[in-house]
Amino acid sequence: MSTVSRTKPDKTVTPIKIKNNQIISRNSGHLSTTDPNKRSLPTSPTTPTLRNISIKKPKLFNNRYNVLADHDDNGENNDVDGSPSQEPTDTTTHTSVKEILPPPIFVKGVENFTDVLTEITNLIGKNNAEFHTYQLQSEKLFRVVIRNLHPTTSVSEISSAIEEIGFATRQVTNIKHNLTKNPLPLFFVDLEPDSSNQDLFKVTSLLHTKIKVEEPHKRREIPQCLNCQSNGHTRAYCAYAPRCVKFAEYHHTSTCNKPPDTPATCALCSGNHPANYKGCTVHKELQSRRRQPSTTIKHNQHYQQHQPTPHPAQPSSSTVNHPPPNPQGRSYANVSGYKCFHTCHPDDTAHAGAAIIVRSTLKFYPLPNYQTPHIQASTISLTLNHQPITISAAYCPPRHNITPNQFNDYFNYLGSKFIIGGDINAKHTQWGCHTSNPRGNLLHRIITLQQYKILSPSSPTYWPNLPRKRPDILDIYITKISNSLNCHVTNLNEPCSDHSPVLLTTDTLPPIKPLPPSLTNGYMDWEHFQLILDKQINLKTRLKPPSDIDDAINSFTTSIQTAAWSSHLIAIKRRARAIWQRTQYLSDKRHYNNLTQKLKRTLSEIRTESFNKHLSSLTTKNNSIWKATKNILRTPQQIYVLKKPDGTRATRDEEKAEIFREHLSSTFKPHYALLSHTKVDEINTSLDSPLPMTMPPKHISPHEV
Repeated sequence: MSTVSRTKPDKTVTPIKIKNNQIISRNSGHLSTTDPNKRSLPTSPTTPTLRNISIKKPKLFNNRYNVLADHDDNGENNDVDGSPSQEPTDTTTHTSVKEILPPPIFVKGVENFTDVLTEITNLIGKNNAEFHTYQLQSEKLFRVVIRNLHPTTSVSEISSAIEEIGFATRQVTNIKHNLTKNPLPLFFVDLEPDSSNQDLFKVTSLLHTKIKVEEPHKRREIPQCLNCQSNGHTRAYCAYAPRCVKFAEYHHTSTCNKPPDTPATCALCSGNHPANYKGCTVHKELQSRRRQPSTTIKHNQHYQQHQPTPHPAQPSSSTVNHPPPNPQGRSYANVSGYKCFHTCHPDDTAHAGAAIIVRSTLKFYPLPNYQTPHIQASTISLTLNHQPITISAAYCPPRHNITPNQFNDYFNYLGSKFIIGGDINAKHTQWGCHTSNPRGNLLHRIITLQQYKILSPSSPTYWPNLPRKRPDILDIYITKISNSLNCHVTNLNEPCSDHSPVLLTTDTLPPIKPLPPSLTNGYMDWEHFQLILDKQINLKTRLKPPSDIDDAINSFTTSIQTAAWSSHLIAIKRRARAIWQRTQYLSDKRHYNNLTQKLKRTLSEIRTESFNKHLSSLTTKNNSIWKATKNILRTPQQIYVLKKPDGTRATRDEEKAEIFREHLSSTFKPHYALLSHTKVDEINTSLDSPLPMTMPPKHISPHEV
């Protein structure tokens, strides 16, 4: 912590001014910033305000630590002993920077650092000193991120639920998208400082929802004070004089009265830009120092164990002057049963390059790598259909401008017959891209002139992360092969990065043309189709927003397909059964079983619907309900099994006919035991007597007599 005093300057010491950790001398015209090896400053989700600090303009003071410097360095400041040094009257004048900073002061034996820091802050704040400090680690809030909670969840409910499980929350905030400002299923949770806050990462469920608790992403930018515009601290812990972010004057930005069209001035580098400009030289220099990689050499233990030990009398120059190479920098994909051939960028850094992986059982041989800054390619040669063909995996970085000669040199290197696949970064509408770029126009002219072929998928292969960019086709194939080889390109749509893999299938047989799309095959029962469609289609559909139109189209399409496929389900099932009987494949058997079950369900639905329709048509007017009830309550007759006299079952038709003959002959016989002989004689006499020749006399009544 740097302080400022108001004591009268000593005549033997050159006056200097310390402002924002910078020493300003009157004999130099440049500034000296803080130590580049200073640690990166921490950030905090919320910063408390600094109390009891009065903010004044910068004051001048004497360099009390100059006497601690070397004698040689102080000699040039003491050329004239006893000559008075005059203080500058203008406090805003920038003078030269003294190269040697005052040494730091270390205080040991502090037991309660928090109390001492508070006392020092209050003390120098009362003296109108300019300084800045940082938030204590014990005062920092513990911030976490909770995933998978719905954005509509109330922050008060989340806070109450977290407090119920034993954590004290101060604030819960829903995270919104940076561009669209739409709420995301992410929440910032700020907890009060406590030693048990780490246990919150073990929580997996909250508000009946599976969640994931993570640490927030750390800020990569150096914080900038909104009060004095300096880097490395925040406004809540700053006691320097305020500076305008646009005009570098000593006042708050909110109270600036200058017109907006006035040229800006940076408070850090005096450039013609605001102080918060990320392209400021001071900001870029601090960022480069912060991101400077470590120079510590880490030797690989496994590598050192397998290297021969050099002779002590003759040390190797490469070992002395350079560290041993890291074998991890030369590790590549190792797939069992395959061989990998790679081509790196000529600068031998971890970017660009190409690789090709080949099955070990194929007969091939690798070709020399094509390695230029514009094109990197890994190439092999093999035989397809008794024809030698060169297969190359290529990558062309987008930042280079490729000339026609460079393309032609690469094509000539591959020979007369080749297949090239990779990311060429050439877009043209001829192979399905949305737009054309200069490299695509150049490649299209070369392909047209040399009569090459472009094979590209029908869907995009590049999926950018930025929303302002549109997916497009960047991964293509360039071929020069005979017409006897048939090629087919398929986009697998399984991106493992921002590119999706593209599959090229080459075959010597002609491609099988798929049948044209059709709802049914063969005869169509249009009357049945019309009946089903009339029942399922709904013409009373609301068509207001675009979503209603999409729903109506889907419903109409589904109705037509259902009506067409329902009458052909039996034929499809029979066709699947014939295929399974011919192939005996498990997949065909599974397909046949699925269709059988589907047909059973469909028939069951049809029978249920027919029965419900029959029940709804029953009435008491035509006695149909009684007939239906009688049919339902009728007990079915049991059919008995025919048995022979010995008790065994009759299985043959002759045996069954003989049993029926015996049964009928024993059933239909005259019963002589029921009639007496006298009665039989009377019947015979009556039948044998002759009939009368005349009519019987007519009866008369007593009245007629």
